[in-house]
Amino acid sequence: MSTLGNHLLLLSSVSIYFFFILQFQPCFSINVPPLINQICTKTKNHNFCVQTLTSAPGAANANLTTLASFSFRSTYAAVATTDAFLVALQPNVTDPRVKLVVTHCRTDYDGSIPPLQLAITSLDGGHFDDVNLNVNQALANINDCHRLIKVGPPPPGLREKSTHVVRLVDISGVISVKLLHQ
Repeated sequence: MSTLGNHLLLLSSVSIYFFFILQFQPCFSINVPPLINQICTKTKNHNFCVQTLTSAPGAANANLTTLASFSFRSTYAAVATTDAFLVALQPNVTDPRVKLVVTHCRTDYDGSIPPLQLAITSLDGGHFDDVNLNVNQALANINDCHRLIKVGPPPPGLREKSTHVVRLVDISGVISVKLLHQ
């Protein structure tokens, strides 16, 4: 092969290498803090967990209580937003099967708000047993709704919102267990 051919082959190999690195750079460039990695390896969606917790202010040096506060408040906000979505949707649903899903999920989401509020208050007071109890109650309610969404026909948008909330509650659940064992 000629020198020009070798240079072109080398240039194309280098180009492919850089394309690969640039294409998948987010996967390789995240330096996940050890505490976040410990938490996220126990969740059902590691990547979502890492993205969520590394977005917390000061995540690189955050302690467990700080990450718990961020996680619980993020979960609470998502639950409240989804609950408001269900409240607004409920009067407009005419299909009885969809109405059943919306009504059931609204009950579950309504039932998740007080425990999440109590989890946040208990965390601030250092009552980790109460934190765990309340997060698990919210987790059970949200998972109940999510199971029904998989069976019955959900209204447009609810499946995505529910999946997002389930992932957040999963993170909060793992953190609440970790709080008990620290």
